[in-house]
Amino acid sequence: MKNYNKLFEKIKVKSAEMKNRLVMAPMATRFASFNGEVTERLIRYYEERAKGGVGLITIEASAISREGIGWENNLSIYDDHYVKGLQKLTDTLHQYGTKVSLEIFHTGSKAPAAIIGQLPVAPSSLNQGGSVPRELDVEEIKVLVKKFGDAARRAKEAGFDIVNIHMAHGYLINQFLSPLTNKRNDAYGGSTEKRATFALEVIAEVRKQVGDDFPVFCRLTAEEGVGSIGIDVHESVKIAAILEKAGVDAIDISGGSSLKPYLTEGTYSLKPGFLVYLAEAIKKAVDIPITIVGKIRKPEFAEEILQKGIADFIVLGRPFITDPYWPEKVKNHREAEIVPCISCVQGCTGRLGKDLEISCTVNPGVGREGMFKSPCTAKKVLVAGGGISGMYLANELAKQGNQVTLLEKEAHLGGQINLAVVPHHKSNDLVTLLDYLKHQLDLNGVQVRLNEAATVKSVQKYSPDMIIQATGAEPKVCKIPGTEGMDVLSAWEVLKDKACPGKNIAVIGGGEVGLETAEFLTNDLKKNVTVFEILPEYGKDMNRHERQFLLQRLEKSNIEIFTQAKVLGMKGKNLHFKRGDLDELTGPIDTLVLAIGSQSQRSQLCQDLDIPVCPAGDCIVPGRMFEAFHSAEMLKYEI
Repeated sequence: MKNYNKLFEKIKVKSAEMKNRLVMAPMATRFASFNGEVTERLIRYYEERAKGGVGLITIEASAISREGIGWENNLSIYDDHYVKGLQKLTDTLHQYGTKVSLEIFHTGSKAPAAIIGQLPVAPSSLNQGGSVPRELDVEEIKVLVKKFGDAARRAKEAGFDIVNIHMAHGYLINQFLSPLTNKRNDAYGGSTEKRATFALEVIAEVRKQVGDDFPVFCRLTAEEGVGSIGIDVHESVKIAAILEKAGVDAIDISGGSSLKPYLTEGTYSLKPGFLVYLAEAIKKAVDIPITIVGKIRKPEFAEEILQKGIADFIVLGRPFITDPYWPEKVKNHREAEIVPCISCVQGCTGRLGKDLEISCTVNPGVGREGMFKSPCTAKKVLVAGGGISGMYLANELAKQGNQVTLLEKEAHLGGQINLAVVPHHKSNDLVTLLDYLKHQLDLNGVQVRLNEAATVKSVQKYSPDMIIQATGAEPKVCKIPGTEGMDVLSAWEVLKDKACPGKNIAVIGGGEVGLETAEFLTNDLKKNVTVFEILPEYGKDMNRHERQFLLQRLEKSNIEIFTQAKVLGMKGKNLHFKRGDLDELTGPIDTLVLAIGSQSQRSQLCQDLDIPVCPAGDCIVPGRMFEAFHSAEMLKYEI
C-alpha cells in the first residue's frame, strides 16, 4: 500500500492552514453570469470539488476592472456589489474544511478588443475600440495598482483565505515582467528589477489593503517557451527572489505565454511533470512555499515531488475537472477509481477557445452538478459494443441498479481507443483511460462477454428488457481508379495490424488520423510517406496546440504533404492528382492508405424482436471522443 503522508500533511501559510498540500488550480469556467457575478451553477461546480477533499481551491481569474475582463462570463471583483455572491461561494466551500483563494487579474492587451495575433507595442496595454494595444501612461498604471488593492480588500471581505495575484500566462502583470512584451524605457521597463516595478507596486497595495497576516500568493509564469527573449528559468529565479523580498507569502509556478499557451494546458505530447524543473530551480532561490503544476497525474509522483522538497504544494488543474474526488480516492487507496484526465483539451480549454463554457470529455457531468438525478431502475440491459460509449453506458446503467451485460465482438474492449494509442504521444493517457473503464466494469458488476457479437440468437439468450446499440463506426472507403490489384488499406487497418506492405506509401486524407498514421508509418515502419489533403490546410480537425506538436514532428520526419490536392487515380505505379489547374504525378507508389473519415456502423439490430433499442455514440453520428462520452451521458437519463 502506497504512502502519501506528505501529500496529506497539513501546511500553514500565515493565517491559512490547509488540511493537505493539494491545490485546485484556477481555471476559467464561464459559469459566472454575463456581468461576472457568482451563479448557483458556479457554486455547485466548486462545491463538488470541495466535497472531494482538496485542501485549497483557487477560484478562477477574477477581473479587477471592467476593461480588464478577458472573456464573456468572466468572474469579476471590480465593484463592491460582487462581494455578496463571492461570500456565498466561500461560505459554501468552507463547510467542507477547504480553504479558498481568489485569483485576481487584468487581462491587459489580451482583452477581447485586442487584435488577434497583434503583439502589444508595450506591456499592459489597454484596447480601445479594437485598436492596436497602446502603452499605458504612469497615471493609468497608478489607477490599476489601486484597483488590484481594492479587489484584494473585497476578496478578504468575501471570506477568501488567500488572494493570488495573477502574474502569468501573458496577462497584464506578466506583460510588464516579460522582456518579450515590455519595451518601455521608463521606470517600468528595462532591467529585471525595473520590469518588476509594476508587480511590486501591486503587491504593496494589496498588502496595505489586506494586512500583514493575510496570505498573498503570486502566480508566476516561470517559462514562456520563447527562450531568453522572454521569461526563462534563469529570469524567473531572479523574479521569484524579488517577489519574496517584496513580502509575497508563496509563489504559484506555472508556464506559458500568448505565444506558447500549450505550456499552460499540457497536451498529449508533453510529458508528466514537464514544469517540475522550474519549481526545483526556484525552490533553491527562495525560502517561501512553492507550488507546482503541469500534468501531475499520478499520486505517487505528487508525493515524490513533495518528499524531495522540490515544492510545497501540488496543484492539479484538469484532474479536478475530470474527478472532484481525486484527493478522497487517493487518501483511501482507491487510485484505480480515479477518473483520468487524458490531456485531450477538447472539453476544457478547447471549448473556451470557441467562446463556450467548459465541459470535460471523460466527465460529461461538469457544469451540471446537482442538476439531474439518475433514475433508479432495475432492468436487464444488454449493451452491444465495447467501445467508449458502450463501456461508459454499461457502467452508468449498472450504477443505477440495472443488471447489465456487455457484448463485444472483438477479443478486447476499447474500440477505437486501441487504434488511438498506437501513436506514442497519446499512449500513456489513453491506456490509463482504458484501464479505468475496464476496472469500473468489474467494480460495477457488469457481465462482459468478449468475442460475442449482438445477434438475434445472442440477444434471446440474455432476454434483456432493453438494448443499447453502441456498435461504433467503420472507416469510409472510396473507389480510386487504377488501383486494381494494388494494396489499398484504411488507416484503421494499418494501426490495428501495425503493418503495411511496400516501401512507398500515399496517405489520402490529411486530418488527424491521416497525419498520425503517416507519422507511424514513417517512424515505426520506416516507410516513405506522402500525404494528400483536399482542403487548403491539413490537421484542420485537431486541437491547435497538439497540431503544433504534430507538425513539428512531421517536419523532422521528412513527410511530404500536399494540400488542395484532389486525387484522380493511379497511372501505372504513379499517383495522379490535381492542384488548381496543374495535373501532377508522384513517383512510384506501392500502397494507398485511406484516412477519409468514418461512417456509422448501425444495423437494424434485432428488428424482429419486441425489445427497445437505443443507439449511442458513433453508431448515431461519428465524432470525437468528447461526443462519444456526452451522447452516452444524455442517453442514461432517458432510459
